[in-house]
Amino acid sequence: MQRCYVRPDHKIVMYCQVILPALTYGSPVWWSEDHVDCRLQARLITVQRVALLALTRAYRTTSTAALQVLMHAPPIDLELERVNAEFRLFTLRRHVAFGACRFRPSWVADAHQSTTIHPLIPAAVPFLRLTSAQARVASRAAAVHVFTDGSFSSLSAGAAFVVLANPTRVLGVGRFKLTRATSAYTAEVVAFREAVLHALSARYTLPVAFYSDCLSLLQALASQRNAEPHVLDLRVLLRRLSRSVPLYVFHVPGHSGVIGNEVADFLAQRAAVHGHNRSLPLPFRAVRQQLRRETLVLWTARWRETSTRTELFRWVQDVHALPPYFPPPAPLVTLLTGHGRFPHYFYRFNIMREPRCPCGSYCLDMSHVLHACTITAPYTNRIEPQEDYRAARYYAILCCPRNRALLIGGAGTGAIPVGPLGLGRPSLATLLLAFSASGSVWPFLVPCPHDVWDFPCSDGFCSFLRFGDVASCGCHIFPTPLPRLRMP
Repeated sequence: MQRCYVRPDHKIVMYCQVILPALTYGSPVWWSEDHVDCRLQARLITVQRVALLALTRAYRTTSTAALQVLMHAPPIDLELERVNAEFRLFTLRRHVAFGACRFRPSWVADAHQSTTIHPLIPAAVPFLRLTSAQARVASRAAAVHVFTDGSFSSLSAGAAFVVLANPTRVLGVGRFKLTRATSAYTAEVVAFREAVLHALSARYTLPVAFYSDCLSLLQALASQRNAEPHVLDLRVLLRRLSRSVPLYVFHVPGHSGVIGNEVADFLAQRAAVHGHNRSLPLPFRAVRQQLRRETLVLWTARWRETSTRTELFRWVQDVHALPPYFPPPAPLVTLLTGHGRFPHYFYRFNIMREPRCPCGSYCLDMSHVLHACTITAPYTNRIEPQEDYRAARYYAILCCPRNRALLIGGAGTGAIPVGPLGLGRPSLATLLLAFSASGSVWPFLVPCPHDVWDFPCSDGFCSFLRFGDVASCGCHIFPTPLPRLRMP
């Protein structure tokens, strides 16, 4: 992991599909939201932190909250609450409350509901795709033509059907206002189901033909592998109807001038406001999506409440819209978190005596590296748009790959080459360049020259020095000014 390149999306898949299931395995048994075991919670956070450090390649001093944001990984306690809520709702069939979400068992489809189908009865319902011209011709045949359609928006949803004996004679109309609808597919399912129920109750003697512009629904009915509860219910109803009259199912293109489809579409839009209330049990996928969205809401509230003083909060304030390239490369991780080879970082952990940058100015935080440092200026001055960069609208800056490359280059030039302590050996040219930029009296951290240039040293690796200090291994004093640097 440390010496090979892994794509960001592969890292996220590795965490979500391997690490997270292992952490939450059997959690309804050993985890309770009402009585949280502090020791157990601390152990889980530690395990999650170790995995996130390995995947992000961040410094070990980086906060756990920042690591979670970099890896699209919500806090482990929120993940455990979500998994336990799914278990109680789907398996135990109990009422659950998670954040602002409330679910009753009757609102969710029961995957464990047994549906007995005789092996000799065909499970699939075949359909035929028609063009708009073929649909107009078929709708004039001597039969009962049932057109269904659904309408869905973020504010409302409706479903409707219209029954025609010919293009001018209307046999029945149904309009339904949907509650707890999650997609246009849900509206289409309700419209088709109500149309089949109407055909069963009306007891038509002519052949019945159903027309729908929802290809996903018709493919689900025709697939022998689809065992969703609403699909099985529709198959049972259609099989019951086919015993009394010939039955046909057609797919027609939407908004193509077919009169019956256009009328059903108009009625569905009106039904979203004025119609009989109907609902369809929510599928598992829709419920899981709502629970995950609520997890992001709770995570965002916690992030904004507890992590406003972190360096990463400058770049990411809302975890709802994390960049797709997260986790970023290791050089960009150090820049976003502020934990890296920067003067203020070394000063914070008492490795440097004062937070002075190689440019000669004091570096109190990452603002100096981003806006004031003359060494990183050749990179930061090329970031576009400069208005967003100067106004500290960093999230807009990160959206551009070119800007991210410039930031990585700027972070590399503004970092301090500190030698073989896990950060790589600086070359002689790199050290001399840093010395020249810092001045002869700048307190710059360097390893012992014996180790840098592979000279034998009694202590193996000397302690960090300032100019004019004597090494703990007995090496010579670093000479000043710098051009007179000599090999001992």
